[in-house]
Formats: sequence, structure tokens, C-alpha cells
Amino acid sequence: MTFTNHCFTRGIYEDEPADNDLLFDTDTARPRVFCPIRWENSKRLRGIIEEQLNQPSTKVFETNASKNWVYSIKIDNPAGPYHLFFSVSRTSGEKKKIQDLNLVVESAYHEKPEKGPPVTLGRMTFWLVCTNVFLNRPTHTKR
Repeated sequence: MTFTNHCFTRGIYEDEPADNDLLFDTDTARPRVFCPIRWENSKRLRGIIEEQLNQPSTKVFETNASKNWVYSIKIDNPAGPYHLFFSVSRTSGEKKKIQDLNLVVESAYHEKPEKGPPVTLGRMTFWLVCTNVFLNRPTHTKR
């Protein structure tokens, strides 16, 4: 399991001065800045994945981004929905000797009321997503 910097960074607001010490992805069109709220919440991600996603009946939702899934929970600080976006792929190369699948947490953030929940296309159990990826079966949900 790996995590991208979107788990602990956020986009820069238009009127916000850019602090070079806290910038990420500076060579892209949309640089990001360290976010202490996302950082604190990101410390729980591994536990969420191990404890909640690792249940046979846990459902995840397919997003409109290719091969991405979202799992949402309620958190206390800040109160409300917290969305965990991830992808699952088969392992290749040297890593294949020690693991079968890669889980990459692409982003994780608290839902802002003005943005609303993520757009989803369908749902599937996390275990079935992993099984289908491992067996090279389609993972698209029925719509």
C-alpha cells in the first residue's frame, strides 16, 4: 500500500500566497500545498484500510476516473464525510516476489459542503475488486 501526496496536501487557493517551503508538485499546472488537516487525518488511513476495507461485505464505489474507487466514512474532526480514493493493480517486476497487488491511495480528504460527495458510477465489495484485479477480470460495475 502506498500513498500519494494528495493525502496530505491540497490545492492552492487563488488569493493565497505560495510558500515555497510547503509546496508540492511545483512542476505541474496545479501545484499543491501542505495541509495540516489532511496530514492529521492521513495518519489513520492505514488503519481504515486494514480494519474497515478488509471486511468481506465492505462496499467501495467506482468513480468516473479510470480504475479509481472511493470509500467514505464519517469522521469527527472536521465532522462529516471523509473520502478515501484509491486504485488497485496487479504487481509487476521485483515486487511480484513479495506481493500480488498494489493499492495506491490517490487522495483522501474531508468533504467540503459546497462541493458535495464524489460522483460514483456503481459499487462492489472491496474483496471482489481485489479478486477481479488479481484474476484480470473486468472491475467496472453495472450501471
